[in-house]
Amino acid sequence: MKSYVDSIFSFFILFIVTLQDSFAQFNHAPEFLPGGDMSKLSLREDTSVGSSIYTLRGRDPENTQVYYYISGDSFSVDKITGIVRLVRPLDREKENTVDVIISLTDEKVQGQDPNTISIKREITILDQNDNAPVFRNVPYAFFVDETVPVGTTVYKGILVTDADLGLNADVRITCMEDITPLSCMKFEVKSLGIGDGKYRGEIILKEKLDYEERSTYTLALKAEDLSVSGRLNSTVNAVVEVQDIQDQPPEFQNAPYSATVLENSPPGTSILTITAKDGDTGKPRSLTLSIVGDEKGYFQLKKVKDKNRALFSAQLQTSNNPIDRENPDILNNGGLYVFAVKATEVVVDGPAGDSVMTNVTVVVNDLNDQTPVFNVKDVNITISEDISNNTPLAGLNMVVTDNDVGDNAKFSLQLKDVQNSEGVFSVFPTVAVGRTPVIIRIADSSKLDYEQPDRRIFIFNVVANQGGQALSTASVTVTLSDANDNSPVFENDQYLFQVPENASPETGIFTLQAYDSDSGSFGELNYTLKGFGSNKFLVDQFTGKIMIAPCDQESCLDYETQPSYSLTFEAEDGGGKVSSVNLFIEVIDVNDNLPEFTQKEYSREIQENSLEISPPLVIKAIDKDGPSQGGGKIKYSIKTSDLSVKEALAVDSTTGEVKLLKPLKFTDTPQNSGLFSIVVEATDGGNPPLSAETVVAFKLRKENYGAPVFVDEPYSAVVKENAREGASVFHVKATDPDGPDADITYFLEAGAKDNFVVDKETGVISVAKGSDLDRDVYGNSYQIIIHAVDTGHPIPQTATSTVSITVEDVNNKPPKFTQDSYVQYIPESLPVGEKVIKVSAHDPDMNSKLRYSIIEPITARDKTGAIVTSSLSDHYKTAFRIDGTNGEIMVNMPLDYSSVSVIILTIQAVDLNAVNAASGKQQSSTVEVTIYIQAHSDVNPVFAPPWTPSNPKIVISVPEEASVGSSLLTLTARDPLTHKSVSHFQKISESDVHNYVSVSPFSGAVTLNRRLDFEELPLKHIRFDAKSYITSVSESVRYPETLLTVLASDRDTKKSYRTIRYSLSGDGSSVFTIDQISGNLQVREGMELDRENQSVYNLQVTATDNPEEGSNQRRTSVLVIINLLDENDNPPMFSQLVYTTVVPENVPTDFSIATIQAKDPDHGKNGEVVYSIVKDTPLTTAGYFSINSDTGTVKVTEPLAGKGRSEPYALVIRATDKGNPPQYSDVNLVLIVFVCFQNATVGTSVFQVVAVDPDNPSTSNGKVAYKFLDEQQNSEDGEFEFLLDAATGIITTRKSLDRETKENFTMIVVAHDLGFPPQEAHRVLRIFILDVDDNDPQFNRPVNSEPVEMKIKEEVPLDTVVGAVKAIDKDVGRNAIIYYYFSDGHENEAFGIRTIANNTGEIFTKKQIDREENDHYSLTVKVGKFSPSSIQHVSKPYDPSDLTEIQVYINIIDIDDNPPIFEKTNNVLGIRVNTAVDTQLLTLSATDPDITSGLITYSITNITFYRPSTQEKVRTSGIFDIDPRSGVLSSRQAFGQYVSGYFVLVVEARSSPGSKNVAYAEIRIYVLHDRDLLKFVFYKRPNEVQNIIPNLQKDLQVALAQPVSLNIYDTQFYSRGDGSLDFESTSSCFQLLEDNAILDPDKVLRILDRKTSSIEDLYKNYSIIAVEHCLPGKAPYKMTWSEVFVLIIASLICVVAFLVAVLVCCMYARYKKIVRKARYYNQISVPVQGVPESVLSPAEQQRIYEWQEMNTPMADTASFRSYPILH
Repeated sequence: MKSYVDSIFSFFILFIVTLQDSFAQFNHAPEFLPGGDMSKLSLREDTSVGSSIYTLRGRDPENTQVYYYISGDSFSVDKITGIVRLVRPLDREKENTVDVIISLTDEKVQGQDPNTISIKREITILDQNDNAPVFRNVPYAFFVDETVPVGTTVYKGILVTDADLGLNADVRITCMEDITPLSCMKFEVKSLGIGDGKYRGEIILKEKLDYEERSTYTLALKAEDLSVSGRLNSTVNAVVEVQDIQDQPPEFQNAPYSATVLENSPPGTSILTITAKDGDTGKPRSLTLSIVGDEKGYFQLKKVKDKNRALFSAQLQTSNNPIDRENPDILNNGGLYVFAVKATEVVVDGPAGDSVMTNVTVVVNDLNDQTPVFNVKDVNITISEDISNNTPLAGLNMVVTDNDVGDNAKFSLQLKDVQNSEGVFSVFPTVAVGRTPVIIRIADSSKLDYEQPDRRIFIFNVVANQGGQALSTASVTVTLSDANDNSPVFENDQYLFQVPENASPETGIFTLQAYDSDSGSFGELNYTLKGFGSNKFLVDQFTGKIMIAPCDQESCLDYETQPSYSLTFEAEDGGGKVSSVNLFIEVIDVNDNLPEFTQKEYSREIQENSLEISPPLVIKAIDKDGPSQGGGKIKYSIKTSDLSVKEALAVDSTTGEVKLLKPLKFTDTPQNSGLFSIVVEATDGGNPPLSAETVVAFKLRKENYGAPVFVDEPYSAVVKENAREGASVFHVKATDPDGPDADITYFLEAGAKDNFVVDKETGVISVAKGSDLDRDVYGNSYQIIIHAVDTGHPIPQTATSTVSITVEDVNNKPPKFTQDSYVQYIPESLPVGEKVIKVSAHDPDMNSKLRYSIIEPITARDKTGAIVTSSLSDHYKTAFRIDGTNGEIMVNMPLDYSSVSVIILTIQAVDLNAVNAASGKQQSSTVEVTIYIQAHSDVNPVFAPPWTPSNPKIVISVPEEASVGSSLLTLTARDPLTHKSVSHFQKISESDVHNYVSVSPFSGAVTLNRRLDFEELPLKHIRFDAKSYITSVSESVRYPETLLTVLASDRDTKKSYRTIRYSLSGDGSSVFTIDQISGNLQVREGMELDRENQSVYNLQVTATDNPEEGSNQRRTSVLVIINLLDENDNPPMFSQLVYTTVVPENVPTDFSIATIQAKDPDHGKNGEVVYSIVKDTPLTTAGYFSINSDTGTVKVTEPLAGKGRSEPYALVIRATDKGNPPQYSDVNLVLIVFVCFQNATVGTSVFQVVAVDPDNPSTSNGKVAYKFLDEQQNSEDGEFEFLLDAATGIITTRKSLDRETKENFTMIVVAHDLGFPPQEAHRVLRIFILDVDDNDPQFNRPVNSEPVEMKIKEEVPLDTVVGAVKAIDKDVGRNAIIYYYFSDGHENEAFGIRTIANNTGEIFTKKQIDREENDHYSLTVKVGKFSPSSIQHVSKPYDPSDLTEIQVYINIIDIDDNPPIFEKTNNVLGIRVNTAVDTQLLTLSATDPDITSGLITYSITNITFYRPSTQEKVRTSGIFDIDPRSGVLSSRQAFGQYVSGYFVLVVEARSSPGSKNVAYAEIRIYVLHDRDLLKFVFYKRPNEVQNIIPNLQKDLQVALAQPVSLNIYDTQFYSRGDGSLDFESTSSCFQLLEDNAILDPDKVLRILDRKTSSIEDLYKNYSIIAVEHCLPGKAPYKMTWSEVFVLIIASLICVVAFLVAVLVCCMYARYKKIVRKARYYNQISVPVQGVPESVLSPAEQQRIYEWQEMNTPMADTASFRSYPILH
């Protein structure tokens, strides 16, 4: 079989070779076409794999199909199309060229074999930036001394390479400032090229180093190539270690030092460790420590070895010299002993090293080695028996001293009774420290009674105790002396008596006595009576009998003058004790006053045969007696009449009006004279009644008699407003029917306004002298009232008429413009005819006719501000025109800003209808109109800064003699619209008339045209050496003292030009003078300065040069300011010569009654005024009044009740300034005291006003009457509260008073005489109302108001104030005392309330407040008049409508005073052995009842593992992890090694720092196999089971009725026994625990037996269908017969496949052997004609095929990488 196969293969090979040889002579070789042979091909190294890079092209002479091939593994070629593709990535850095052989093969022709030509090509790889720079020789770290100079190259070892080429390999090394900014500030990095792609980095020091500041620097270095795009970089760190150099002194650790030591401590007591180190920490030196300044030698140093060799320590210990804290040096220094410790560097064989010292402060604590010592041993003191409780014993001067300090100097004091002193005295203080004065007070003054002889001496010891032991004593003997300790006592508080007003002098009223329990002279009493009106009564000083005082009249009392007296009755004993009672004496009215007529005489003129008396005649009389005597009611009657007809006249008995009952004739009067009289009687209603008479005179006027009568009424006239003085206006005429007309006189009453007068005799009305009839001022008409009066007797008659005068207008006023000037801004682009502005004038004349025009002067200015000269065109004068009728100004011609920028027009308004009488010209007025022409903003260029439109100038400095032609500056400007630079400039020639500079029209360069000589420049000034002068001088300075010197200089060279003269002008030039040569400023001779008149002078000093040639002078002025300093040359001046004030008797103390003001015109301290009372008048007692030294307010310091109210106080007030020496002035203050009570009855006398008139009192000029100034304005209801008797000046109450409505009254009292004209004097009177308790307290709140909210922190100390509430009581003083108490919400009595100052209710804590117990309280506070202790408290709800209650809501603010609380402090659970890492095991939860606590964080503090079987107990960590925020406990590793054991974890919950804010919980975790667990099988899905697990755990414990707990570990779909899943059921593995111990599964099954009803109900409720083991046992697997058959078939297939593979391999090896032999014997040469030179030779082809066989599988005939084989 084998030989047969071999023969077949051999025959087949020989047949092919023979066929190939027969056709070889007819097939020509193919060739590559130009441009298709990969000549000079180059590729970028980033060419993507698979991309087409070239297309090979070739041809076959026989036009057969050619095939392309390429060698190597870099490229592939499509053998049909010749498209070459890249098959692997290129990397120029690994190979910069790729050698390939490309082959071209044709097809067989006429049985000849195909021809193949091959060419070798080298493909250049082009570089791309794909390699980042690489740092070599890393890491970089080096040392550098800290003293290396800046600029030194400190490191050169940085090497960077870049494998790329060209710019891609150029590298720059930099320090990355954003990463290491500090290091990059210290060091600089430079990069130097050392070859292609190689660079060296050098680090250079930029700033000085300091090892002690920083010893290590890390530089983040970046090497970046300079590629044009896509730069690459690398980074590395360079570490610089700074080496220390000895340049720092030693340093003490924790210096300065302080320690505490007990005095007399034994030697060697260690109190402090002192540690030092060398400041050069790199190479530290050894140190020596020593003590400096321990003058007492109390301490020593003992060296201590320190583990840290860089530190040197020593113990500070006490020496053999004991420390005494009582040493004066230590005692005076507060127990401190201060010295120093010195550390010195040790330098071997060299100069002394650096040293440093630091203070050591030792606090010497005291040892109790001193006992208390009294300064006296025996003291004798005498005291009065009336000494009060708590009064210290005067003259004791006892001091006890313990020289120890602190608690050692603390001792107690007590009194030890020797004789009679038990409970009588007390000692203060009871506990003392150190040196303490001893005060002995009276503890019980009731035991002091001189009247008990056996208790007149008291003896006791003062004992100083320490530690319960009496260490020192002092004896005190107190002797009692007699005292006036009892005041007189009256039986009643007040007394009321009545006395008739007609009681005779010395009539006894009552005997009032008091009693005094004192004996001897202390019990003898003297009686006095005080108060307003007390002079009306007498008191027997020994018996107390009260009598009416004698007077010059039969009766000394007058009800009508004063109906009652409020007096003070005093009893004074022999010891000066005074008691007083109020004494009220009412005067009983008696009818003792006749009616008084209001007029002394009455007269009237009546018409004959008339029934009318005009005006009506009313007789008025008044009766001063009171209500009991008729109450002032008067009855009138006619007593007698001398008329013949008596019944013709009657008088109304009530009103007193006299009436005519019938007409009278002349024949009815006596002797037909026309004169008659009647007597009218006025009778009062008293008992008995009294009457008075008055005479009424009448004159009967005949019928044809009467008043004058004006004729030709009505009157009217016209007068021109320019009528001259004296011009006649009108003539009035009146006639007298009963007398000659010539006797009539004329008078003007009103309406003339001083412009008209009337001739008294002729009645001619004319223009008055000095009149002004201007219609615009006084109007155009007058209504003049004129009287004509006859000469009738006894009563002249008068007629009245009205004259109407109309003023006729005259055109006599010029027009007036409505504005003083007009200003308008317009753009230069405003078109011709456009309105610019409108001016308006007004002429008050009625017939005026105004015309407007533009007149000269018309001025203009250009844009530089220069005036446009007349040499230029005057076209600007016609630039505008004006409308003559309405005043509108319009543009008349185009405007040009560059020529004229400001035009000032003069506008004239002329009245065409008027001519000025003086000048003969028309009346006119002018106004200035200024028009600003603005450049058109669209095209105007703007110069570069510093030029601005608001400041259009540029200032430069040019040196004198600068070279002509030099450039001064270059101007630049831009177009504001396009922002392009302006290239055209032009100089305004008028601005540089001397042509100093030229401006380039294109560049804007400004160059100098002429030589500059400073002296020749026109703008040369005299200069002062200061811009202004300011000086301050005393106002007392006098001539010839120099105040200041001004100095000016002139740079001219000519002497006369440099000569300067000074002159003075301005404010104060008349007061000061200046030397014209020296410039010295002085006060003029004879002048005085007064700062109070003028404090600042603003002068102007002018310096003028060239005094000889006034026409060629220059001048400069400077401001000189002179401030005057004050001298104390003025005393204070009061605002009044005398001060008077009225004070109520019951005014409270500290009440302000007057304010005295004085002013001092001086300045500062000299003008500050202080006030004082110089002296009192003899009638006053010192100390009743005080004055505030700063404000001048006078206050009452002592009660004024009953103290001299009948006469005023007179104080002398002095105002003194604070100058040196001080100046002062005095003024008198008169104080008048009076009293008025709130419950005073109507008619009560309050005060009496007294005034004196120096005129003769018997005449009307000297008689004084009194009144209130405008009574109605002093009362809101129009009725004044007080009545002032005009004759006596007594003020009485008019109605009831209410202090709460008005507590004081201020009124102005007027005293006036009865002369003509009357003279007046005014005084201010203040009446204060005394309070009575008639108001209940209440809260000032609206009804239904919100509660008052307060806040307080919990746990505050007791008696802490929470807040306050305030009620008001309209009463004052003791009547207004308010008591507060709780009426609701106070059940637990956590708070209390008390009354404090200002009647405020202060709420405070009485118990500890805990917010967690109660976070708020709602309290009801009630107020009342009585103390809460006297009120029976009944809790009642808060009533919002009751204003005596207020609700308080107290919020309790939380503080963090509670630790967190775990929901469960003991937790037990199990975990499976195979629990995955990071499995959540348990979620712990803790809460903090404090709302202000921080976020609770959780942490594990301890993990302990226990294995009971081996008694293993290991403390471990890292097994579990807990989330600090959520409290989720999770596993961190597997638990295989912990089987059969359990962990105990202690978990901490912390709410904030501090040990009190921590809680702990314990967790026990058992490591279990699944076989140790049971599982519930639920007929529910897993998501439903998860929701019911928490309730199941609770209900299971209830159902079992046992203290068990349930842990459920998972919920998943139930897995059946065959492994399939039941998607309708859920299994959950669980454990049962009892007493935190895991129960055995079998025991759990027994517990969960279904036999109990509770368990069955539980299973039913939760759909539990079974309880099984969590891990059921597995049965062994059994194969079926079908599975066995399939396995056998698979084995047979494998065996057959192996045999076939062996056979194929053998056949293939045989085939290859035959082919090789055939090729060896039948080789054929390949033709080379027409083949390029690079085509391989046959020998090379042989090698190619060999290479091909080694690299390419022979069987891959379809691959384009395979070479052709023989077929």
